[in-house]
Amino acid sequence: MSRHQMPGGSHDWRRTMPPPLPFSLTVSPFLTRIALLVLAAGVTLCLQLLLPDQLRSLEERVGSFGWTLSPDLRTEERFTIVAIDEKSIAELGPWPWPRAALAELSQALQAAHVTLQIYDIVLPEAKPGDEQLLAALKGANAVLGQVPVLQGDESSQTGVMTHSLRALRCNPPIPSTRNFLASHAGFDSIPKGHITSVVDADGAVRTVPPLICVDDRPYPSLVISALLRSVHPSGAKIAELTGDGGGPLASVEPGKGLFAPHYNIRLSEFPGITIPVDDHGLMRISYSRVPSAYQVVSAVDVVRGRVEADMLDGTWVLVGATAFGLGDVVPTPYGGAAPVIEIQARLLGSLLDSNVPYTPRFAPGLLAAVAAVFALVLLGLSSVRGRIAAFGLPLAACVMPLLALGLHVGLVRTNIWLGWLSPALYALVAGFAISLLEQARVRAEKMRVFENLNSYLPSGVAGEIAFNLPSGLIEASRKDLTLLCADLRNFSAFEERRPPDESAALLHCFFIRASDVIERFGGSVHEFKGDAVLAVAYSKR
Repeated sequence: MSRHQMPGGSHDWRRTMPPPLPFSLTVSPFLTRIALLVLAAGVTLCLQLLLPDQLRSLEERVGSFGWTLSPDLRTEERFTIVAIDEKSIAELGPWPWPRAALAELSQALQAAHVTLQIYDIVLPEAKPGDEQLLAALKGANAVLGQVPVLQGDESSQTGVMTHSLRALRCNPPIPSTRNFLASHAGFDSIPKGHITSVVDADGAVRTVPPLICVDDRPYPSLVISALLRSVHPSGAKIAELTGDGGGPLASVEPGKGLFAPHYNIRLSEFPGITIPVDDHGLMRISYSRVPSAYQVVSAVDVVRGRVEADMLDGTWVLVGATAFGLGDVVPTPYGGAAPVIEIQARLLGSLLDSNVPYTPRFAPGLLAAVAAVFALVLLGLSSVRGRIAAFGLPLAACVMPLLALGLHVGLVRTNIWLGWLSPALYALVAGFAISLLEQARVRAEKMRVFENLNSYLPSGVAGEIAFNLPSGLIEASRKDLTLLCADLRNFSAFEERRPPDESAALLHCFFIRASDVIERFGGSVHEFKGDAVLAVAYSKR
């Protein structure tokens, strides 16, 4: 026995450790790990509820690496952006331009044999020159913009909304509003499409509604109206967009399948085009093309005839502001800011290529499945002894978030935006939590071994046995030893004449005092035997 465990007293090794450590040894290790993994899921959910905007922004920005790491570099030759840029404002005057200047631009585009003119422009007020501009737009196969207002609390109705889709009911998921900014009634005959987008908390535009209901009438987006307009050029069958008889031009159908979107919007005039939308009726913008892939010409160069003859021949054009001072710019994954007209170009290209990214309807379940796989991996690693658990758990906590991101990036290449942050965050929380648990468990077990050994061996020897890894090598060293052997004189005779409890108390006092003196001078108790103590002090040669 030693001074840590003496007759007449007892020692509980749990008292020398922090409270969580002995508890971790009294509960089944498997149940403890399961409870911790479930707790990590709760912490992950709480973080997502407490920081929704910040985490969504992080997920979107990092998740867009699926596009920016290997973007599509091919030049878009089907349409061209005609930019109202700084150069045009410098030569033609400040924006907004007179209607005569817009009419001149439209006529110049028509003279360049442009087949479709798509204007990201709204004309809410009647001004001089409207008749000239109206005549130019009618002869140019043009589409104007209008803006149903989805965000904001102010009530506003300016102009007249026109060209809704026929025979389509305003049911969810189509978003609805009563507020709008549209061109005045003088331009009722020009087909229109809305240019409304959804601005996220970080100022970026990642989704747009293909359809918006205003006063129970569904209105298509600018690019959808442009597609429908291309089917009926020169103003033919404009009634097709106004709801005058016939079947629906668009239909909304629920998605079917594990990786299907929430809903699909189909256009009867374009059987090959399917627009996937989420449960809020929003279409995700694809940033797969690098910004330089879009051809851009200055509006003033078109008006002045300084554009190559074949550059615009037979193409579509998107007319919109790009001048930074006009404020019509949004952040993009490629850094800096891009003009909103580029967003329209991306939407048009995605529809023409049937290349619209979307989030599957069962995305939460799929992400939960990924997190469950991570939990099983952590559970398996924590059940393994030795270095695999010691190094594998922290390594897994770092690698699994990268695997979740890699899975997301790979799916983005197939137009599936699954998301990655939920399983990645869970892997971090659960991985490091279970690593700490296992480290605590190992420490508690070693402390228990040390305390048990220290009851019979010197502290140094007990520490070497408890805290060193087992080895097949012979570990030997030469040392100078000083041995002390001491006992109580005439203790046998004393023990025969006194009660047992007095004998035990005397032994207890002797052992404690002897241990204090021995350890004070650098020795250690090797053995207590009867009334004798054997101590040793050594030093390396």
